Amino acid sequence: MNDRVVLWRDGAVAFIEIRRAQRHNALDVATAEAFLERCREAGGDDSVRAVVVSGQGASFGVGET
Repeated sequence: MNDRVVLWRDGAVAFIEIRRAQRHNALDVATAEAFLERCREAGGDDSVRAVVVSGQGASFGVGET
């Protein structure tokens, strides 16, 4: 598993966390691919009722850095 984006569950809630705090959680190609894969994993589980997306650290951004 790519450690840039992790997925874990707590009951019916799936949590997806981007772990690139040093880059303000910006999405480069590798991170975007890992994020999409985690989304597919969560989406493929019928017991998931909600998904929480977060970023590690103090900021959450998008774009390539």
